[in-house]
Amino acid sequence: TVSAVSAVNSSTYTVTVSSISGDGDLRLDLNSSGTGITDIAGNAISGGHTGDQTYTIDNTAPTVVSLTRQDSNPTNGTDLDYTIVFSEGVSGVDLTDFTGFGSGVSFSSISVTSLNSFTYNLTVNNASGNGTFRVDLKSSGTGITDLAGNAISGGFTGETFDVDQIPPTATISAP
Repeated sequence: TVSAVSAVNSSTYTVTVSSISGDGDLRLDLNSSGTGITDIAGNAISGGHTGDQTYTIDNTAPTVVSLTRQDSNPTNGTDLDYTIVFSEGVSGVDLTDFTGFGSGVSFSSISVTSLNSFTYNLTVNNASGNGTFRVDLKSSGTGITDLAGNAISGGFTGETFDVDQIPPTATISAP
């Protein structure tokens, strides 16, 4: 909605657009007739105007498409690899955005590597133990935003690894 038109001088005006919603492209054009715009002598403007700047509007927050394990499951690995994919390009992704949860499994750290603005690899370093483990995206305070500055909304639960690092044993007994 055009909410205000104000004169800068007799030939320059500022147009304010407000109540913008949705996503897409926005460009202001001047109608070719019926505007009521005249010069000082009373001559009506003719021809209108189109083709100036187009603004891309993005009001949609990014989301997580998937947070999947990249290693076989179950695993006896000490580094557990995940890939997180976002619905659009994002920035601000770092290790503090994720929480590791283990039942019988501990780890030293999580590292994050960007493949592109949509996709990041996560590595859970030095996993040890026997049990289950997963990595989740925190539900708030991550600082992850899309290129328009929309903050990610909500967290995401990653896939679970079954970790088995205890080798099998055999017992032989006399009959």
